[in-house]
Amino acid sequence: MDLEWLAILLIVLVFAIAILSWMWEELDREQRYHWSEKMRALGDAAKQAGTRRIK
Repeated sequence: MDLEWLAILLIVLVFAIAILSWMWEELDREQRYHWSEKMRALGDAAKQAGTRRIK
């Protein structure tokens, strides 16, 4: 009886860790995308400011 509960608990724990790691990866990917968009926007603004200064 105790061994069965231990096995069930272990399986549930493995599934919980797998789901949490997948969610963390998705969140990380989404944040990286937003960060790269911000950096691109800043780069474009700097490029425009630089070309304005030269002209």
